[in-house]
Amino acid sequence: MRRLFTSFCFLTLLAVPALAGESMVRVALVAEHTGVAAGQPFRVGILLEPPPGWHTYYKNPGDAGMATALAWTLPPGFSAGDIDWPEPEQMHEGSLTVYGYGGQVFLPVTIVPPASLDASATYPVKVKATWLACKNICIPESANLEIDLPVVAAPAPSAQAGLFKPAHQHPPAAATPFLPLILLAAMLGGLILNLMPCVLPVLSLKALAIAKKSGREHHVVIHMGIAYTLGILLSFAIIGGALLALRQGGEAIGWGYQMQSPAFVGFLIYLLFMVGLNLSGLFHLPVLLGGVGGGIAAESSARGSFFTGVLAVMVATPCTAPFMAPAVGVALTLPSWEAMLIFEALGFGLASPFLAVSLFPKLLRFLPKPGVWMETFKELLAFPMYASVIWLLWVLSMQTGGGVTVALSGMLAIVIIIWMKKLFGEDGAYRITALALYALVLGLSLPALNQMELGGMQRKMDEMGITAVDYSAEKLAELRKTGTPVFVDATAAWCITCQLNGRTVIHTTRVMEAFKQHGVTLMVADWTRRNDDITEFLSSFGYKGVPLYVFYPAHGKPVVLPQLLTQDKVIETISR
Repeated sequence: MRRLFTSFCFLTLLAVPALAGESMVRVALVAEHTGVAAGQPFRVGILLEPPPGWHTYYKNPGDAGMATALAWTLPPGFSAGDIDWPEPEQMHEGSLTVYGYGGQVFLPVTIVPPASLDASATYPVKVKATWLACKNICIPESANLEIDLPVVAAPAPSAQAGLFKPAHQHPPAAATPFLPLILLAAMLGGLILNLMPCVLPVLSLKALAIAKKSGREHHVVIHMGIAYTLGILLSFAIIGGALLALRQGGEAIGWGYQMQSPAFVGFLIYLLFMVGLNLSGLFHLPVLLGGVGGGIAAESSARGSFFTGVLAVMVATPCTAPFMAPAVGVALTLPSWEAMLIFEALGFGLASPFLAVSLFPKLLRFLPKPGVWMETFKELLAFPMYASVIWLLWVLSMQTGGGVTVALSGMLAIVIIIWMKKLFGEDGAYRITALALYALVLGLSLPALNQMELGGMQRKMDEMGITAVDYSAEKLAELRKTGTPVFVDATAAWCITCQLNGRTVIHTTRVMEAFKQHGVTLMVADWTRRNDDITEFLSSFGYKGVPLYVFYPAHGKPVVLPQLLTQDKVIETISR
């Protein structure tokens, strides 16, 4: 178990800079035949030739390492299968056991063309290959390769056809040796995700729904729990499938990639605003809320619970819980079926608290009894939704510019006025007016306060003589070459954990004084909008989402800090 844990951590933290100049490994893309025929599958392959003493890794690398990956760019209608891996060698790296290839290795792949092709055309087959070459050190390398295949009636063997002999095939591969550990980490990450600020309000809605149903037949509650779980599992399957499809197409993506789309952020803004209005009692939205606030039948409650599970996953995308980022990072390096298991384990972890309460009636005793208090509590739950809308509007403004946040912050003031009018009645008009004006001023000033806060942070850094730069691989290499310590803050406006760590740790006077004392340059990798360079930086450490904090000392290897930062941890790390 200790070895498995070590290997899992190694996979998530591996980051070795590539040497300048030529690749250590010679690589070529070859085809089995000299051309392609319509509707007839054909094979191509990647030939890797490392120097003596160096090795590359198998599909399941064992206790450490990284499998070779291929991202294809094919003509319309063409599709590529998985690598047909040769049988690996067992090797030992210290106390670790790994599986790989100590010499030349050939990785064939079957490609299926469409049923009709232009007889006079030549079709390009392109691939980006990435691999890890290791001896005493490990060097991540990549190459963009291409071959052009003409259309022929009867494909003839090419000069490299001998590489495709059956001797290069291998028996069906076993599951990744440490897959159970990764699945456990994924379930734990999904469970912790329930405590994140973006998910907790939705979970409270379902707890409220169970409390209202607890006095009825237990089978109703069971149906709600199963439907909620199915909604989450299906949503994770869709997100995981999309991630894997984009990976297959060569895209650089990670968890939370939906939040990089202004269209998705806008959709989420209006969805959460409508949920908030429903909780405020302004109109009924029973399908999404599973009957909370609306007297609907048991069948609709099950459907409502299903869509509440979908909602929980959508609002969870800005969050990355501990154990979750490494699990997602590893998932995107594994075969599709293993990756989907990991995504479903994340979903099961997210659904497990509500499912447990639904399936085991004794747990219902710990829930409060239904009563009049539930209506007030339901209305109170609306305000986290409205606060989330304000935050998402700010994210949208960061992505698209303009005064989106200022223009729409009044939405919060409007619903507070309506709710307070209902609570206090017409006789409390003076109190309503005073509080409404306060809410309106607060709502409209939030963006300005945020900009003032950001400006204040920048002024504080300028006054203290602390350098902050935007991330680029070239700038990082330049700073490291001059022996300058660098603290990389990989963040995003839509990442709640990132914003919390920024305000309470990184941009505090105590930490910035430590930066100044040790001559540390703060480098910000802002992933709010899609940025392939930052995605590649995250992937180099086994991460597929933010936050990620890496300290590069003046000399030595980079140090990855935990996602939940403390001032003491940052200061201790840069002071070593």
